[in-house]
Amino acid sequence: MSTSRLNSPRRGKGKRASNPERRSGVPRRSGRGRRATGPVKQGGVSGTPSHEPQFALGLGWFGIGLGLAELLVPRRLARTIGVPYEHHRLIRVMGVREIANGLGILIWPSTSAGVWARVVGDIVDLACLGAAFTSANANPRRLVATAAAVAGATAVDLVCAQQLTRDMTTRDGRCGMVRQESSAVHHDEPAALNRS
Repeated sequence: MSTSRLNSPRRGKGKRASNPERRSGVPRRSGRGRRATGPVKQGGVSGTPSHEPQFALGLGWFGIGLGLAELLVPRRLARTIGVPYEHHRLIRVMGVREIANGLGILIWPSTSAGVWARVVGDIVDLACLGAAFTSANANPRRLVATAAAVAGATAVDLVCAQQLTRDMTTRDGRCGMVRQESSAVHHDEPAALNRS
């Protein structure tokens, strides 16, 4: 009986020592706090980037290449697309616009402003091609092929711009949710300390 009495306090001390959080008075963090402080892997906030910025970079490089061609060899390009070569100055202006749009996309590939600018430029190009049909020196067959190519590029630019706009809205919404969750965790920590 004496040995059992001597051993019982030692067991109690062992139990108290095995729980250092109760002795120090530091409360455990809730599961919600641990989830809020972890990395967010969805929506492109801190996870892997989506494919739309990479596709926009391709459009930017394409625009720069096309702009250089319009700027350096406008007369040859005019004959290729069926436009009278007298409009070479207008083609050079369009080349400067393409280069500017391409550089904007390369600098800010995740934003939709540069791609939307390409959509507006494509519409202007289609209007100019439509006006070129009234010229006597124009080549109607080449104009039709060029207009079809520009219409296809306009559709591609429009889809990319819409996807980038949707991604930007999604990222902004999820970033707001993360900020709200982190602020809620910071408000819960003083309350947990007061309860302890």
